[in-house]
Parts: sequence; C-alpha cells; structure tokens
Amino acid sequence: MSKIWGIARFYGMGSMEYLLESEDWLADSKLFDGAPLLLFETMEEADVAAKALRTGRNAHGVQFIVDSENRVLTWKSAKAKELATAKQPPRPRKAAQFTIFEDSMGYWCVPHDQEAAAISTPESFRKVVHRTKIAACRQALELALREGATELHLHGMGATTGIKRESIAKGIQPFIYFPSVKTKIAPLLPSGKR
Repeated sequence: MSKIWGIARFYGMGSMEYLLESEDWLADSKLFDGAPLLLFETMEEADVAAKALRTGRNAHGVQFIVDSENRVLTWKSAKAKELATAKQPPRPRKAAQFTIFEDSMGYWCVPHDQEAAAISTPESFRKVVHRTKIAACRQALELALREGATELHLHGMGATTGIKRESIAKGIQPFIYFPSVKTKIAPLLPSGKR
C-alpha cells in the first residue's frame, strides 16, 4: 500500500501548511514536487498522528497525489494532472451497509445484517456511541473505506444525508434510506441532559 496521507493544518486566513519529515511546517504556497512530507498509508494513521502533535491544534489528515516512488506531486505538476485525469479501470462494485441507531446514549452503527440482533440486545452492539448523527455516519464511512467499498448504504434513525458530500469526496457512492422508527431504541433525553 502506498503512503498518500499527510498532515495539514490551517494558519492565517484559511491557508494551509503541511508537516515535513523534519517536523517543520511547509506553507501550501511553497509546496513543490517531491517535498519531503511525512506520509502515512491510511487516513486514520494520519489523523492519530495529527492529534498527537503539540503544535498542531487544528491538524488533520489530508490526501496527496504521489508518483510510483511515493513522492508528492503538486497540482501544478504535469504528472499529477496526468494521474488525476487518467481513466482508471472501474472498481468492482462493493456495497457496505450499516444501520445507524439512535437511543438515549446517542448514535451508533452496526453492519446492516446485524440490525435485528442489535435491536433485541443493544448493549451487546453499542460499542462506540457518538453525540451526533453525522459522527456515527462518519464512523460507518470510515469502516466502508477500510472494506474497500464503492457504495455506502445507511439505514436507520441516525442516518443523515449530511454524509453524502463527504462520501462522494472519498470516492464512495452514498445511499441514504428513509429512517425506520424501529432503530430509535429509546427516546432521547432533552437537549443538554446526556
């Protein structure tokens, strides 16, 4: 697997800078082909490393175009334009299906084929609970990316159409289904009482 994920942070008036292997920051206006950026194989690795930075208060993972030797290419580069516009063979269709549950603790997801079991014993399936619908949907998107899915199917009360833009940006076609009341396990507490 090639390393295509780096770490970026905002500075100034919306400009970005990228973390170098030397742990210095390089402004986006000075980015050049072959810049020695610190790269990771997955978005998750980059995000974890970004959170661990003492100087990266708003640092996060960002994806780069790299050549066959794992060197960063800028959008000004002819090679980057060639890679970006080259017709890629279509990936085989692979669907990742999840159900987003809503209960008094928040929102959480399970694979769609485990929906019935999760309804009957939610405490067995409620592993990571999120305060917002979009956070639970992002977890499902991350799981779909790990599976190599080309489609993300979200069912349940917690599914939100807000995930569509993020899903498309990551190359996954989203399908959001009408909420099902059976996935609202317990009424949510009034705002601020969680």
